[in-house]
Amino acid sequence: MLHRKILYVAGIKPRTSVSVTRNSDYQAVVSMITHYAPERVDPWEGVRDALTTGSVCTQNNIFQQRIEGDEDCLFLNVYSPQLPPTKTPRAVMVWIHGGGYIWGSGNTDLYGPDYLVDAGVVLVTINYRLGVLGFYHSDESDVSANNGLRDQTMALRWVQDNIEQFGGDPDNVTIFGESAGGGSVHHLILSPLTKGLFHKAIPMSGSAFCPWAVIDGTVLKQRTLRLGQGLGFKDVNGVQSLADFLRTIPVNELVASQSKVLNEVSTERKDFISLVGQVFGFK
Repeated sequence: MLHRKILYVAGIKPRTSVSVTRNSDYQAVVSMITHYAPERVDPWEGVRDALTTGSVCTQNNIFQQRIEGDEDCLFLNVYSPQLPPTKTPRAVMVWIHGGGYIWGSGNTDLYGPDYLVDAGVVLVTINYRLGVLGFYHSDESDVSANNGLRDQTMALRWVQDNIEQFGGDPDNVTIFGESAGGGSVHHLILSPLTKGLFHKAIPMSGSAFCPWAVIDGTVLKQRTLRLGQGLGFKDVNGVQSLADFLRTIPVNELVASQSKVLNEVSTERKDFISLVGQVFGFK
């Protein structure tokens, strides 16, 4: 939502927990391969149905070996033990999923909310763009880097703006994640862009110091060029930029080709993430 707090959402489920989904005020512009930073969505009219989860970000499902997801994927889920009015706002925890920066989501496929909700915590889980869609790196001026981290940051802004409506305390927010999620947590700790958006952090099985958490920009640009060439990019005169070419490729085809490139890189970590240059400002 834009410039106002959330007011009307239908999302109550059985048990003591309240599940609210698809209530994001951050989204990618039209096509994620435009490589722009996330933006706030327009406000909606009436009551929003939040009983079902939103789409995962486009990825290769490593369990079923198929491409799934959608470009319109920047959703978050909120699980609260009790909606307002409450005597005391509850601690908030924001989960950032792992998956090598190329797969995963904030949905309950792997991680459920019950344990934390039963302990009285308001839990938020998020999606963020993955692979080349979230961590494309280029010197082109119209391309922003590390949009996956920007997505995470925008989700934290949403929490600050809206979590009180779910019984949460915006002044007591802990971010936590494992593997690539742990690396993301550490990057968010280090970045000035997240100042004031959270107060505690728990990076698990991953940090910004891990060799897989940062890839040299030259290496990443070579991989991205390899991706483009595999899809037919042949411009050697600089008339068409690689980003412009990739914008013409259907997203499912792009992710499928990305998987082929990553599988060919057998001696290195396979992630597309790069935090080269202005590391703590995401570029």
